Amino acid sequence: MYSRRTISNQSQSFQKKRQSRLVWTIALIIVSVIAWLFSFSRLSNLQALSIDTVVISGADADISGRLEYVAERSIQGAYLGIFSKSDIFLYPKNALLTAIRAASPRIKSVDVSRQGRTLTVMIVEKTPAAAICTNLPDWDDSGSLVEDQKENCYLADASGLLYMSVHDILNKSRDRYFIPDLDDNASSSEALIGTHISTTTDFQALQAFSSVARSRGIDIQAILSHGNGEYEIYAMNPSPSSGRSAKTATSTVVIYVSQHNGFDNELTNLISFWSNALDKAHSGGEWPVFDYIDVRYGSNVFFRMVK
Repeated sequence: MYSRRTISNQSQSFQKKRQSRLVWTIALIIVSVIAWLFSFSRLSNLQALSIDTVVISGADADISGRLEYVAERSIQGAYLGIFSKSDIFLYPKNALLTAIRAASPRIKSVDVSRQGRTLTVMIVEKTPAAAICTNLPDWDDSGSLVEDQKENCYLADASGLLYMSVHDILNKSRDRYFIPDLDDNASSSEALIGTHISTTTDFQALQAFSSVARSRGIDIQAILSHGNGEYEIYAMNPSPSSGRSAKTATSTVVIYVSQHNGFDNELTNLISFWSNALDKAHSGGEWPVFDYIDVRYGSNVFFRMVK
């Protein structure tokens, strides 16, 4: 029979051997991991596997340089100080996309693709929903809106966000807004870029008003904001579909609307009033030349004719 002391000695010896094997196993794993990390680190830093060219496509020339700089900075450095971010397989695509979008409010969408060691950043810039100017509208002798505005003008997207400054509004957008109050709290013209002209809901409601009015034959030229939800809409007076006479200073009618009374109701009343005036003209009456039309007071539409 084995003595109790012999069994105890064998157990301790076995435990020491097992602990020794465990230590060696852990050490081997650590060494292997370090070796693999070192190998992958060397591979990720190989010039043959590094992005060497960044191409910006689809962006205007005035911002392409800035976008290229942001893209190149996004792939500089290394993850944990080990793996190169410029590696063609490891470059931070999501971080790069986020950085590019944040670089300019003019960007609608961005996509990144790689061909060999060339990284191509595809940019789609926003289509303007409206042109916004901070001055009062200027009219020439023929009653046409002066497109070459001398004050600060901007392009706004569908949410009412100002994303780009412009010096003329010719062919930029059918919707032209004049909002003098925008300059009140702006330290510079560039300070307004990235801000909203109003809440998105209010802006889109006014856009819808303008769109529907045009579809019913009301040729809107511009909209002036007086603040507090009060607007003047400048439109061309109705005229025959053929034989239109030359524009004159009296060919523009001012339409007064107010957000507080509900654009939908005012639009319905305006269209009804306008259609009635056209029906009378088509029936042999004179074509009306309005000075102003005021639809801010419910179903009562007030107007004045040009004498």
